[in-house]
Amino acid sequence: MRLRLEPSCRLITSDFPILRIWQVNQRDYEGECAVAFDQGGDTLLVRRGSSGISLERVEPGEYGWLAALAAGAALGTALEAGQSADASFDFAVALRTHVAAGTIAAVVADDADDAVPVSD
Repeated sequence: MRLRLEPSCRLITSDFPILRIWQVNQRDYEGECAVAFDQGGDTLLVRRGSSGISLERVEPGEYGWLAALAAGAALGTALEAGQSADASFDFAVALRTHVAAGTIAAVVADDADDAVPVSD
């Protein structure tokens, strides 16, 4: 079985704090605009929704799992990728979170051509 991500979702990893850079460059941002480039990088889930573009920081295990799914990996392989990236990766929490958020769009059986849409 495979889980298909919503087509507008993208995963980004960077050695730089790109979430912070994006936040301070938004029109409605108020506060300190300084960015410490040495604070470390980000792993992000980027999506386009009805209210515009959103960026969400994801933990290494969650990122590994989502990246494997995005690459078309079977669910078991994706789960292994998440656990390899972070031994404390909680698949149940990640699955529940991403189905509810609409990140997971469909379930595809390995022997089927059609995807079954996921609804929350």
